[in-house]
Amino acid sequence: MLDLDELKKLNDHKVHTLGDALIKIAGAVISDSLRQNDLKARLGGDEFAFLLASVPLHRVAYFCEHILSAFKAQTGSSISIGAAFSTEPSPDLHVFLGVADDTSRMVKSTGKGQIEVVKMKPQAVPAAQLSGVSSRHPNVGVQAATAPRSSAP
Repeated sequence: MLDLDELKKLNDHKVHTLGDALIKIAGAVISDSLRQNDLKARLGGDEFAFLLASVPLHRVAYFCEHILSAFKAQTGSSISIGAAFSTEPSPDLHVFLGVADDTSRMVKSTGKGQIEVVKMKPQAVPAAQLSGVSSRHPNVGVQAATAPRSSAP
């Protein structure tokens, strides 16, 4: 799940056309950053979701970092990303999105312009039950994960 940081404040204090432009840029950055077969959607307002199939944990962090830095480079604004990762072939989509949404909210409450990737345990437990944060990048936290990072998609 991806949220644009401070969009409401921007829309309240400036013109809505600027906020609309940021939403369009976010959609374009997401589309340009992901593969053709990845699912991408705007859920409403400033919230987007994307689903990466058959991607190892370290690649999820890479895609998220790429989106965050590309958006910042194009707009000067920040986004927050909360991601869920599962090794199960078909995790329950509602639980999966719920964990990603909870993680996104946690990221926004602790600081803007950050990424948090949560590795879900089998049988999808709530994000609050996951533990063991190990940072791989100043903007990325990975919970319950030990995957090495790579530099290319």
